Amino acid sequence: MALFGKEIPGSLTDLQTGINRLFEQVWHGGIRTGPFDGQDCAPPVDVIEKNDRYVVEVELPGAAREDIDVSCTTTQLTIRGQKVHSSAREENDQTIIAERRFGGFARIVQFAEAVKADEMAAKLEDGLLRIIAPKKAVSASQAVNITIEE
Repeated sequence: MALFGKEIPGSLTDLQTGINRLFEQVWHGGIRTGPFDGQDCAPPVDVIEKNDRYVVEVELPGAAREDIDVSCTTTQLTIRGQKVHSSAREENDQTIIAERRFGGFARIVQFAEAVKADEMAAKLEDGLLRIIAPKKAVSASQAVNITIEE
């Protein structure tokens, strides 16, 4: 049944699927997240943990290298940038569909283990920013004698 030009879900399962799809688009689809965290756009991020390093991949199609800033402490990676709007639109053109998002963004990744920030590498190729963060070697715990006060 159509209500206000929209189909009404036939079951609760259809409704749940629709709501899940909406949340997936908002938080993971790179669409405008302004109402949630004040950003113009939020590029999707994947973090892969390997034995000796983390690999972080960020989708940034159309972003220029000079518009991206990557910084890191031993446990936190910050990726900031700007996706600049470039378009073939002219003054009298009418936009039919506009799904791409532009503007400033900041993504923060917390690492479970410390990384060697001074040995990290980043490469932007074909719209994908790939960051390699080598893990710090885990040092053996040293036993420390603790004196018990009298």
